[in-house]
Amino acid sequence: LMRHYVALCGAIVGARGGEIAEVAGDGVVAFFGHPQAFEDAAERAVLAGLELAEAMRRRPFSAPIAIRIGIATGLMIVGDTIETGGIRQREIVGSPASLAARLQKLAAPDTVVISAATRRLIGDSFALTDLGRQRLAGFDDTVEAFAVTGENDTASRFAARAGRSLTPMVDREAERALLRDEWRRVAGGGANAGRVVLIGGEPGIGKSRLVLDLEERLVGEPHAFLCYAGSPLHRHTPFFPVARQLRDAAGITAADPPGKRYAKLRNLLPGPPDRPPPEGLALLAELCASPGGRDEPPAEQRWGDTRVQLLPVVLELLAAHADGKRLLLVVEDVQWLDATTRDLLGRLIHAAPQLELLLVATCRTGFTAPWSHLPHVTTLTLEPLQPAACRD
Repeated sequence: LMRHYVALCGAIVGARGGEIAEVAGDGVVAFFGHPQAFEDAAERAVLAGLELAEAMRRRPFSAPIAIRIGIATGLMIVGDTIETGGIRQREIVGSPASLAARLQKLAAPDTVVISAATRRLIGDSFALTDLGRQRLAGFDDTVEAFAVTGENDTASRFAARAGRSLTPMVDREAERALLRDEWRRVAGGGANAGRVVLIGGEPGIGKSRLVLDLEERLVGEPHAFLCYAGSPLHRHTPFFPVARQLRDAAGITAADPPGKRYAKLRNLLPGPPDRPPPEGLALLAELCASPGGRDEPPAEQRWGDTRVQLLPVVLELLAAHADGKRLLLVVEDVQWLDATTRDLLGRLIHAAPQLELLLVATCRTGFTAPWSHLPHVTTLTLEPLQPAACRD
């Protein structure tokens, strides 16, 4: 039983880029961010914790056992792998290991509790319950703790992490003017009015901030807005950004059975209720199971065979969302899109001139866009701010 349990932990932790560091009795210690560093290590750890808790709730073993998970983030020293009394484990020094063990004791069965530092790093990516300040053994001061109840449908990592802590916009006047001119061209209508702008640059240089500035400047103008965002944690989940947006638009929850998800998506489509539903709507309803609510993650290969059915349905839902208004469509982190969403994006970009659409996509340096040569596509590369702007 214990071997199967440890194997389950290792499979889920490993799939999210973590490493099992120690197994002691029924306890498992895992690292995220060592030996390989990830900018989203905290998100990976929390997602692995949720997946492990969900797996245990399904009772995969012969005995009715449960799991409690504690996650803490901070500075640690990780030494060599040593063997003591026949047990191989990592040498670790640092308070996060002790804090995670104490938080684990606070957790209810099959739940995840995280530290304040982890909570700051994940932003609004997950739904949390504040457990208040806790008195923990081995810590002089009380410690903040949060229970994780699920994954949020936040549109982008930038929105999830930035929250309301943004500073005023500085510089980028030429880039802001270009985006505004492209929008005016779309708003002016006429033949071939639709436009595409690809914003590239290093991580953290201000791509998403520039897009947010455009969104804020369009407040009050008649238009529809839609945002898709690639995720490094879901690069192989078909239509993940689209499904996340549709869940929010249709009001789909984790408790909705397949039939109810289908009905909610059907209500988003235009036309009379007795209109025959488009082929592929049932497949889309399956993809729209809420995070953590899907029985099994859909395999990319399986959905690749039915992609031709799904794309027309998504395009129809996109048109229904616009409802005759010009549309600002933002696609964040194109480099992390799954293959199915990339197909959809390619179709939209090729069709953009015939639509009242400004499509703004962001990507990291090194991504090669297969459609950047098209005449209606403008590529904008962000350079570092000048010293005076940095001081501002």
